[in-house]
Amino acid sequence: MRVRKADSSLLAPAGETLDVTAYWRRRENEGDVVITALPKVKTRTDKGEA
Repeated sequence: MRVRKADSSLLAPAGETLDVTAYWRRRENEGDVVITALPKVKTRTDKGEA
């Protein structure tokens, strides 16, 4: 299935990072897309080093 974005371009099959708007909520309610949270990105912290 191909899903169009609000600007008429196609949503990437693997998904994209987009702002959740009323447009995407409607697509989700119709079963066209699944909205998920972004995976947490681990950041390196240098604890204990002075």
